[in-house]
This record gives sequence, structure tokens and C-alpha cells, in this order.
Amino acid sequence: MDMAARPESNVPRAIDLPSLSLPKGGGAIQGLGEALSAGGISGTASLSLPLPITEAGALQPSLALTYQSGTGNGAFGLGVTLSVLSISRRTAKGVPRYTDTDEFVDASGEVLVRVGDASAQPLNDRSFQVTPFAPRVEGRFDRLEYWQDEDDATLAFWRVAAADGTQQVFGYTPAARVADPAAPERIARWWLEESITPHGEHVYYDYQGEDDRDIDANDHPVEQPRERRAQRYLKRACYGNRQAYPDSYLINGTAIPTDWHFELVFDYGEHAESMEATPTYEQRYDWLARLDPFSDYSTGFEVRTHRLCRQVLMFHRFDALGADPVLVRRVALEYDEQPVLSRLRAAWVTGYGPDPANGESTAVSLPPVELDFGVFALGQSQFESFGPLAGLNDGALYQLVDLYGEGVPGVLYRDGTSYWYRAPVRAENGEDAIAYTAWQPLPQLPAGGLGPSGRSSLMDLTGDGQLDWVIAQPGLAGFFSLGPDKHWQAFVPFSAFPTEFLYPEAQLVDLIGAGLPDLALIGPKNLSS
Repeated sequence: MDMAARPESNVPRAIDLPSLSLPKGGGAIQGLGEALSAGGISGTASLSLPLPITEAGALQPSLALTYQSGTGNGAFGLGVTLSVLSISRRTAKGVPRYTDTDEFVDASGEVLVRVGDASAQPLNDRSFQVTPFAPRVEGRFDRLEYWQDEDDATLAFWRVAAADGTQQVFGYTPAARVADPAAPERIARWWLEESITPHGEHVYYDYQGEDDRDIDANDHPVEQPRERRAQRYLKRACYGNRQAYPDSYLINGTAIPTDWHFELVFDYGEHAESMEATPTYEQRYDWLARLDPFSDYSTGFEVRTHRLCRQVLMFHRFDALGADPVLVRRVALEYDEQPVLSRLRAAWVTGYGPDPANGESTAVSLPPVELDFGVFALGQSQFESFGPLAGLNDGALYQLVDLYGEGVPGVLYRDGTSYWYRAPVRAENGEDAIAYTAWQPLPQLPAGGLGPSGRSSLMDLTGDGQLDWVIAQPGLAGFFSLGPDKHWQAFVPFSAFPTEFLYPEAQLVDLIGAGLPDLALIGPKNLSS
């Protein structure tokens, strides 16, 4: 047996050193999970506040409070909205006509386009016209259907079938539709009312309509002629059904369950007398009227908002917890309420549960997320008449033009075939004030002038910061440059002149950032240069 020593490997062996496994900071304490994003191309900032929703299976409501600095007032104060899905008629281009010519948009603002003809389909012993739709920019490949009752114009809703088999129902009942109270067939918005997974899991959204409670129209005469019935508020989101049901409760006419395991309740003042009191599941009080009610008329009828959401409550319902739903978490919302405007000032989450030491129920709150808004101080400016140029609005006779490249425009005046100019100068009676010299005739004029025909114009054609007198007409196309001595130079003809230059849709703009104007022709659906 060969006992010779084997050669050692040339690969060096690593030496294992003991290392400490240190804990990370923060522990298990977490906040609301808020996320702040800086302003994008629009310059608006956004803040997202997720709601404390208990996870349950494959389907639970995905709701959060989102602040956008460019958004108006709402049920959560200035700029704050709830991310619940909806389908609505497009109002960005004007008031809807409530005909087939209207466009529809989803919650993200994406336009929905018709992708086929309507077909008749029966449902619950009624006949519906079903029209297929799809987003203009496809990304999810959902099937959207708009259902309209042939005999009842007030019954119209949306069904959405997602690619993963999930179904959604929008605005099946009047409680989930924003419609004109005087003409209920004029439906402006359909809120998400039910979601169903292929395994029979459901999320049911319950809405509450606006009414006259806690509104004293006698003390506020402006409230007497108001129409308040159109507005809708999300009251609760229920999920965790005890028995799987693969179809829609609403469409099949099945009774909505009342024993959901999880309920997310939005409190508008009905569940607690004050913010210090522990909220109850039952509605023991009337909801409160806000100090700054407002109306929206973009739909063609009044949609008035009188309520503020005071807190969001998470309830559990299990046999082990007792017969009544148990409050486990809440998000309290504190506002800076003013008669002109209400703004969300703070939001904090409170957890409820038994104390491990004695088993008694206790509440623990996390530090709040506080919002502070900058103040816009409006100066007390007064109107001042522009005496030296009293006729500045006399049609096209006057033009503000920086004729000599001084950085401040002067005033160019056309009187028949002659031109007069008032150059800007520093005023003697003010540090930053501008005055104008007396009218001076232009000593030299290019041929043709700036006539009313629009074939001549002043523009920086050469990119040197000085205006050129451009003439664009058949047989005479070119420009005169303005020299340092304030006299027009010799005429320079264009080597090539596009006929599109004379089109009304033609625009001169620096498209590529080279400092020189490009000729852009704007068409109905395209832009060419």
C-alpha cells in the first residue's frame, strides 16, 4: 500500500471567522406605511396612507387614502381621496350628453372605447343590451361589458371579467350610482359594488346616499334650494364570506350575507360621540355635517358633499370573539375645519386587543402622521391704468415686441403703411418700474411691411437673439435682418420655401432645441415637421 503523502491542493482555504448577528433597528413597531412621492412632470406631490386592512385569503379590498396636491376637495378634506374603483362618464371635455356619444373612463382616467356592437342578453327575466368595451391603452386584457335594461333606462351597470378570473360589478343598485335625482336615467358614475374570485371569495362595498340630516337650512338660506341626493359615500367594505359562492350576489338576486368575518367601516360621525370615545359597530348617532359643504356640477347636475370621514374602523367577526363584531384597529382622522376649507391635519392608527398581563381590553396608538400646509398670502394689489397706451386693445394696431433685443418688449404701432415704436426705458419714479419713450417712427421699412394679410411677421429666424422681418408669400419669400445700427439689412431670399408655410395649421416652434424655429404642421391626429 502506497503511503506516500498526497500533494496539497494549490487552492487556498478560506478561514471562517465568527461574526455577530446584530438585530436591526425598528423592531416590530411600524407606522401607517405612508409613502411620499415628489412631484413629477406636473409638479404635484402625492402621499399614500394605506388603511389597516386585515389580509384574508386571495381577496381583500385594496383601499388607501391618497393625497394629491392638485386634487380638489372631497370627503377626506382638501386633496385627499379614497382609492375605490369606479367607471364614469368623461367630463374633461365638457358636460356629458347622456347619449351614446359620451365617452367613459375608468378610475385611472383611461378612456374606454367600444370594441363591438351591442347584443341582447337575458338576465333575471329581463332583457339587456350588452355593449363590449376595452381600455384605449390595453394592459390588463379585462373584458368590460356595459349592461342596459331595454325597458328601464334607470337600470344600467358594468360587469368586468379580469384575465385571472376575478369578476367585478359596478353600480348594480342605485346606492352605488351617482345619477341625477330629477332624471335617474342620467347616470354619471358607477362605483365598484362587488368583487368575486373563481374560488367564491367576495368583497361587498356598501354605499350611503346624502340626505338632510344635521343640515339646518333655516340658519343657512343658501342650503334651501340645494339638491343633495346625488352624492354617494362608501360606508363599509365587507369580505371573508363564510360560504364560498362562485357567482355574484347582486346579479343573481341572492341576499347579501350579514355575517362577514371582516368589515372595514367608514365613520362619518355615526359610531362615536367624540374622537376620545371607543367606536361601536352600531350606528348610534347621526352623521355630522361639515363646515365647508361644496358642490360639483361637472356632471350636469349638482353633486353636493356635506360629510367628512372621521375615522376608518376594522371589525372582526368570529365565534371565538363572541356574538358581536370586535373592533381591532382604527385610523383616526383629524381635520383643520374651517367654513371655507377643511384640510386633513393628522392620521394615526390605534390597535385594540386584550392586555397580556390581565386579559382586559386595551388600546395602543402609534404616533400620528401629521400634515402641514403652506399658507398662500394674497397681496393687496390694486388695478392701475396704463395711461401711455390707452389704445393697446384696438385690434391688431398695437403689438408688444422686443424690437431691438433689449430684454423688455416695447410697443409697435401700425398706422396705415407707417410704423411707430415706443422703446422701453427705466422709469425715474420706481426702482423696477418701466416707462416708454415718445413715439418714434421707424426710419426704414422693408418692402411689404407687417400688413393685415399675415404674410409678414417678426421672429428670430437666425437664432442670434435679434428679430428678423420675415416675408412669406409666393414669388417673394425671405427675410430682412436687423443690424446693430437698428437698420434693416439686405433682403435674404429662402433657398427653398415649403408651401405648407402658408397653411393656417402651420406653427413655427423649436422642436429639437437647436435654437432655430422648425415648421410644424398640426393635423387632426398627427404632427409633422
